[in-house]
Amino acid sequence: MRWSLPSWALFAALAACAPTPPPAGTSTAGPPAPAICRIGPDDAAPAQQVAERGIGGTGISNEEGDRGIGGTGIVGVITGFASICVGGLEVEYAPTLAADLDGQPGSVADLRAGQVVVVEASGRADALRAERLALRFEASGPVERRDGTTGLQVAGQRVIFAPGMRGGRDWQPGDWVAVSGLRQADGTIMASRLDRRAPGRILVRGIAQREGAGLLRLGQLRFRRSLLLDVQPGLPVVLTGHLDGGAFVLDRVETDLVLADPARRFGPAVDRIVIEAYIGVAAGRLQMGHGTGFAAGLARPLPGGTPGLPRRGVMDLRRQSDGSFSGTELRAPGQAAGYRGEGLGGLSP
Repeated sequence: MRWSLPSWALFAALAACAPTPPPAGTSTAGPPAPAICRIGPDDAAPAQQVAERGIGGTGISNEEGDRGIGGTGIVGVITGFASICVGGLEVEYAPTLAADLDGQPGSVADLRAGQVVVVEASGRADALRAERLALRFEASGPVERRDGTTGLQVAGQRVIFAPGMRGGRDWQPGDWVAVSGLRQADGTIMASRLDRRAPGRILVRGIAQREGAGLLRLGQLRFRRSLLLDVQPGLPVVLTGHLDGGAFVLDRVETDLVLADPARRFGPAVDRIVIEAYIGVAAGRLQMGHGTGFAAGLARPLPGGTPGLPRRGVMDLRRQSDGSFSGTELRAPGQAAGYRGEGLGGLSP
């Protein structure tokens, strides 16, 4: 990915990105969602969608919407339904659309506000329609410890309750939960939703670190390397396994392409990618989330090389003529696409 973003522009654009509790009835993760977004009982889509608004209301001008009809890949937290509101975009979906519930079959009726989704959509920027949709849990497994009223440890991962987090809070060690949220640069998961789940297989996303001879660690989850299931330290991965006598037995490893290579994750038919993450600057490079999957060079180094404090935001990227992706917009979570705030003029396609 290629970027041209002065450091002052990054922090001017992200100044409003820190999550804040929203008013009742609106998004519970970050600033309030556009007015068209609605949340029904049990955080699901309302029984009666706002049909008269159709699939408009994204805040994108006609000029922006007419740029083309290539596919759009979206990663972000659900802030409401009208069809589905995520990453400042509104995406229509068919009621019969299947949904991958992180490896389990489901439908759009299973979606809840606060969950993180990966969407492949078709149509113009102002008339998006979901073709494929998948939930993305950062961790799913047993609660091992409570950290007072602020968070938990789940499957070896530190989980913090983000402001306005949806789902349950009164979890106790031994409960099994699915964690929806975004990772910060230190690997902490800022949870936007926690849901109860049945005991079974454990799932964890993140970047493994070396722990010693033949041992690796992802958060506090320790496991042995296998000749058949080799995990490369520093590479974003998805790990699944089960507990055997209190030990985590790894049975599957996949590269987490959303972090490692989003262009490959969404494929050549996609010419726009919209990703919600914690965005910061380190060593003169843009960094999104946990690890280096989205790191990109800045037009100018940070003054004095001081690392930038990560803030939650949404980055909009477009495919260039050489096939690479370049940033075209940086906005606060929940802010409608097409927003042009102070400092955004520093982005160049």
